[in-house]
Amino acid sequence: MALQIKKQGEQRPESWREYQGVKFSIRGLDYKPYRVALERAGSVQFRDGLSLKGIGEDATVWYDLQAEAAGRYLIAGWDQDGITSEDGKPIPYSQDSAVDLLRSSDIGYDLYKWVLKQAAEIQADADQLRDDAVKKS
Repeated sequence: MALQIKKQGEQRPESWREYQGVKFSIRGLDYKPYRVALERAGSVQFRDGLSLKGIGEDATVWYDLQAEAAGRYLIAGWDQDGITSEDGKPIPYSQDSAVDLLRSSDIGYDLYKWVLKQAAEIQADADQLRDDAVKKS
């Protein structure tokens, strides 16, 4: 019996999910640029070691790195008029506006946790579909 090897294409699962009446397009947790961003964030965070001495006011907080990775690579879009500024003007989707939303808004941390949960569910669903297809072949 021979072992047949098939080249695996990269999965890019993505789905629209609703958060407090706003629809967001969320990518699966295994989206390669997101995984690379997390690896780089870990490198940046610990490049100076684990010393607690001499931490400056400009030091990067781990959440800021996590929020940037999620904003840039897990959030793929949102409703055209879904997000508005304090003066009611729509904020169009961009990677930078998604990062700002997660880092500096009053709902940022809760939204970040929701995005991660949705990304994990989307990835789990895609992985299950892949596994079912492999079993049938």
